[in-house]
Amino acid sequence: MGAGHDVTPDGEAVEPWTSIETKLVMWSVIAGVVALIVLATLVNIFLLRGH
Repeated sequence: MGAGHDVTPDGEAVEPWTSIETKLVMWSVIAGVVALIVLATLVNIFLLRGH
């Protein structure tokens, strides 16, 4: 079936989640939210206020 994938249905092959991975995910989400706010502000200033 799977090409070299040894996955057990009871979850024995699951890696532990390290704290650096948690920090990486949290900073990625924060960076995404900040980028969304900055881009929304720029669209509002340059595209929507011109009318």
